[in-house]
Amino acid sequence: MRRGDRRFVVRLVALLVAAVVGGLWAWAAMGRAGAGSCAARTFQTVTGGDAGR
Repeated sequence: MRRGDRRFVVRLVALLVAAVVGGLWAWAAMGRAGAGSCAARTFQTVTGGDAGR
C-alpha cells in the first residue's frame, strides 16, 4: 500500500467514525426531545394520512 493510500484509508475511517457518532448523537437527542413523535405528527399533517396507525 502506498503512502497516499494509507492517508485515504485513515481519512475514510475517520469520516465513517464521525458519521456514526453524529448519527448516534442525533438519535439520542431525538429520543430525549420527543422529536420522533413530532416528525410523525408533521408527516400526518402534510400527507393527511394516519402515519402508520
